[in-house]
This record gives sequence, C-alpha cells and structure tokens, in this order.
Amino acid sequence: MGMICELYRVSDNRIDDLMKLNQDEAIEYLDENYGSINGKYHVENDTVFPMDKCWAIAKYILKQADTTDTKILNSLDNLFVKSKEVKPINQLFQEIINNGLKKHYDRKKMTEHYVYRAEMDYDWEYIFVHIKTYQKAFEKASEMDDGIAINWG
Repeated sequence: MGMICELYRVSDNRIDDLMKLNQDEAIEYLDENYGSINGKYHVENDTVFPMDKCWAIAKYILKQADTTDTKILNSLDNLFVKSKEVKPINQLFQEIINNGLKKHYDRKKMTEHYVYRAEMDYDWEYIFVHIKTYQKAFEKASEMDDGIAINWG
C-alpha cells in the first residue's frame, strides 16, 4: 500500500491543545477523530482531504514553486499550520497552481532529494490531482479561518 497523507482542517484552538501533547498522542487524536471514517470530525472535502501515492511529489513540486522570500511552503513539512500561515499559503497556491508547475517535476532531482515515490513514473494528471487537494484544503481552511494538520501515515 504505502504511505498516504491527509490534510485536516482544524481550529487554531484545537491545534494549540494538540501541540501540548506529545506527537504520538496528537497523531492518535487526529487518526481517531479525523482520519477514521467514523471519526467525530471526519467530513471528506470539508475537514478531511486525503491523498494517495503522489502526496510527497506534489508537496515537493509546490515547494519548488514557492516564490516567497520566507519560503512559506516549508510549512508543509510541519504537523500543524495555524490559520495565520494558512491564508498566505492559500494565496500563494492561487498564484502558482496554474502557472507552470510542471516545470518543477524533475524525477531525477526528486530522487536525489529522497522524495517519497519519486522513482515511480506517475502521469502528470495524477500528480496534479494531489496538488489540487493541497489547494482545496488550504482554500477551505482559509475560508473558515482554521489551521491545517498534516498527517502522514
């Protein structure tokens, strides 16, 4: 099967509470309440944005396209992204998503950087679905003034 990644729309207050826990406890909470289809907060494409095999490739491509001085998309490597960062990330996604991202798809370079599944030959459209999932999650969180939890598993 392999690793998947899910993005969860989470309030800043809940993120603050989860940050008080150790990482394993926080991830267990996310798995039980968001990741599980029976979870209290599991609503696909509202609070839960699942991705399959190309999540790491999509993240790498987005980070390569980051035009900000602060490289704000490095936040995609964190377990939590609070709402104050979600809004500028969402704005950046709106600017870069349809602006030649494919030029950043370099399997050799991704493999050298140990990007998960970079050695696989995925169709660009399949990768782009994952890129759009990142965009949808951050767009929804921005609209709702929420943060994002990123769960790799």
